[in-house]
Amino acid sequence: MAVRFRDTPCGSKVHFARSNLQVNLRHPEPGVIARDTSKFAFSAEPVKKFAGKGHWFELRVEDFSGASLNLLGIGFTSTDPGTLAPAYGEARRHHPPTSAAAIHRRPRRGTLARSASFMAKRTWLALRPQSPSATRPQQEHAVEPELPGVPDEIPKSYVAGYTRSCYWDGVRQEIEPMFKTVKPYTIFQIGVWATLAGCFEVYIDRRLALAFDPSLRGLEPINTEMPLWAFVDCAGGLRKATLLIDSVPPNPDEEGTPEPPGGGGEFGDFE
Repeated sequence: MAVRFRDTPCGSKVHFARSNLQVNLRHPEPGVIARDTSKFAFSAEPVKKFAGKGHWFELRVEDFSGASLNLLGIGFTSTDPGTLAPAYGEARRHHPPTSAAAIHRRPRRGTLARSASFMAKRTWLALRPQSPSATRPQQEHAVEPELPGVPDEIPKSYVAGYTRSCYWDGVRQEIEPMFKTVKPYTIFQIGVWATLAGCFEVYIDRRLALAFDPSLRGLEPINTEMPLWAFVDCAGGLRKATLLIDSVPPNPDEEGTPEPPGGGGEFGDFE
């Protein structure tokens, strides 16, 4: 079965298109702390394990903002996403949140004198205080459980791509920048590979961009005997990305690390 994103649970700031192959980031809301707002997307099923190689999936990044401190987070989790805030996901799918403005505009049944004009009735309805039952959908949404905003709160997750950081089962590890070769206003591919040895590798345009060996840092390797779900965090510059359903791990002749052009920063040279 082709890998696709799951409808629920997912971050409140992401939505899906193209039969859940594409993830898009919603516009930020004023006054909302971005760090505390979840932008996670998970695969509906565990990613494919290739015989003799390990687990692999790949995205095509089609829209991103290179000026952000982070571009995206990408990796795996062995925690079944269906166990993460299921009540929130189901409630959001079946009972979309109602804004306060929409509630205030909602017409309410009432009885007015027949002599009152239509406009007078509309004015009265608009100014009439709302009953507790009218605001109940908003209050219910306010208490719905939310996914965490940072990946270290998801157990058994292995995610890289943040500013010189990856999160290995809740522990932050410093890494070299992954996106040195990415140029602004370009479309690129990024794939992640959990090797049979439990190591973690990231490829950009089929070239090795990060090789993380947990044993060198005294960390437990990824248990590749367990199912692994794709984990994408749209925190930062990512705006739109699509899963490549026919992607396979790179061949040995594709695994070289190219020299970064221009010696630019984490996202390349922006001149």
